[in-house]
Amino acid sequence: MIYLFGLGMLAMFLVYPLYFFELTAFGKEAQKSNPEYWTSLRRRFPLSQPLHIAYQLLRDDKLFSMGEFSSEVGVIRDRANRLLYAGVTAFMVTLAGGLGSSI
Repeated sequence: MIYLFGLGMLAMFLVYPLYFFELTAFGKEAQKSNPEYWTSLRRRFPLSQPLHIAYQLLRDDKLFSMGEFSSEVGVIRDRANRLLYAGVTAFMVTLAGGLGSSI
């Protein structure tokens, strides 16, 4: 089980920086693609950092079904979502390995 823990930790250290890199790229591309909506999000979350606004936009499925953004933004969004799910999976593997080795 300790190997599972180590493998999960290694995966987390690799995946989460990639996720934040993609989330930053997603935010920049979304801002270029639809600046009006980005400005409205800035007004709605006035004290938030651009990374937080990009995360809020990443979670908003309705906008992407309506076609408010370019296809490039959709591709980056899909990559960021996949990395987020991979990071959560790596965390769960780490948790299971840690709990399993402690028993």
